Amino acid sequence: SIGSEAFQSCTALTEITIPDNVTSIGDWAFSGCTALTEIVIPDSVTSIGSYAFENCTSLASVTLGSGIKSIGSEAFQSCTALTEITIPDNVTSIGWYAFQNCTSLASVTLGSGITSIGNYAFNGCAALTSIEFASGINWNGISIDSNIFGYSISQNINVVINGTDLLTIQTALSKLSGISVKNKLDIKIDSNLYKQITNTYGFASISAIS
Repeated sequence: SIGSEAFQSCTALTEITIPDNVTSIGDWAFSGCTALTEIVIPDSVTSIGSYAFENCTSLASVTLGSGIKSIGSEAFQSCTALTEITIPDNVTSIGWYAFQNCTSLASVTLGSGITSIGNYAFNGCAALTSIEFASGINWNGISIDSNIFGYSISQNINVVINGTDLLTIQTALSKLSGISVKNKLDIKIDSNLYKQITNTYGFASISAIS
């Protein structure tokens, strides 16, 4: 494991290789490493602690290994250079404020194992215009807090919901309709299904995945 605060505030650290035998990254492990530009987390890692990469303001590229199951609260908060993130299929939970104030984050892809997205997870992500949910998500079992994007946003966000089963899509729409800024969400669903859906949920729009 990489212990709590192991490299905290190492402001000259520009790169690091995490060995394949590391299983966890502790709280505040790389917090405030303001010169770190890239991180590749190996498949052996199963958990990323709270504040692990908080305020890594030069961190532009994050590759998450397939073994990760949980991303702690505020884990990537204020990583202002990060432009996109792909959450692997084994990740079940994204903590509160996990990507808050990642002001350059434009695109998020969520894997099929996600069951919990904490409040304010993407709050203050002013550049965020695309979030994609994988097919295979258990929408009946997922918990999405109402303020994952915060109380208000100025931009619209394209939300792609993959899947071809009508009931699954309806369940997904019902869950997403609990988001406080749902009127800023442009929902994209399977082209064979969208004509069967009426936008009674209060979203900005519902249309076909192009």
